[in-house]
Amino acid sequence: MKSFQYYFFIFLGLGTLLIQASHATFKSNIFEFDDPLRAKNLHVCLEGDYWKAKEVSEQDLPFYVQLFGNPNVMKSFADGKPFTPETTEKILRNFWIPRFQNGQPYGALKIYDIKTQEEWGHFIAVPQKGKEGVAEIGYVYTEKCWGRGLASSILNKIVHEWAPEVRRIGQGLGLDTSKYANMINSFQCEGKPLSWLYATADPSNVGSCKVLEKLGFRAAVSELLDIDFNHKEIHSYAMLETDLMELFNDPNTDYKVDKWYSLIDHEGKRRTFSKKNNYKKIRFHFECQVQSLSERFAKL
Repeated sequence: MKSFQYYFFIFLGLGTLLIQASHATFKSNIFEFDDPLRAKNLHVCLEGDYWKAKEVSEQDLPFYVQLFGNPNVMKSFADGKPFTPETTEKILRNFWIPRFQNGQPYGALKIYDIKTQEEWGHFIAVPQKGKEGVAEIGYVYTEKCWGRGLASSILNKIVHEWAPEVRRIGQGLGLDTSKYANMINSFQCEGKPLSWLYATADPSNVGSCKVLEKLGFRAAVSELLDIDFNHKEIHSYAMLETDLMELFNDPNTDYKVDKWYSLIDHEGKRRTFSKKNNYKKIRFHFECQVQSLSERFAKL
């Protein structure tokens, strides 16, 4: 008759083999590689109740030319100006597509209707140069999608699924770190696992600000000067945006372009703002901490 120890070690050995087998192949509900060992040709599939998001490809160029060429759509994106077809083509072919070819998740995703395949919008995540573990996000959608909750639905998936999975892979959790070293490196953000999502919005774009706050974004940390607008005669965020721009245009003030300042707005909320040099606009700055699912469960 076999001893208890015999069966124990058999069980232990089988458990070890199962663990090793789980590390033998890369598995993710969102990401897939054509060549996982070299971390080449990354594919992305993020799905909501009625939409899907996938990595951009050459076939998406006509849609992006139309989307980024729409002045009304682009007024709250980047510098607020539409892109020329040549600019859109250059960005897509020289930056976004190569990122996925090189196994990096920080690129553009096209959003489309699950049932009809109708193209709806764009999401982008870009590492912040010089800021370890920080990626800036942005998004823009066709006018048809406005007011339908699409932004909230997609950002909810980004915050609670996409970003935690990017962080997990960048940490090497559940992976053979020597076997998948290329993959781990490609998922890191300026040399570190993704730790923070960063976003900006025009103060007058109240809808975007509310969506970000609803999903856990807060005013980004700023060590510069508090300004209290809570007691001023300001009745809207559009008016606040105008007042803030005047601060930078006033020769008697010492406000610097691209420096972050904090304020208490007319509703009593803390904000971080700047005048961005590349956009020539006032922007609110938001941040949201990223945790892998295992890190979240560890705190429960």
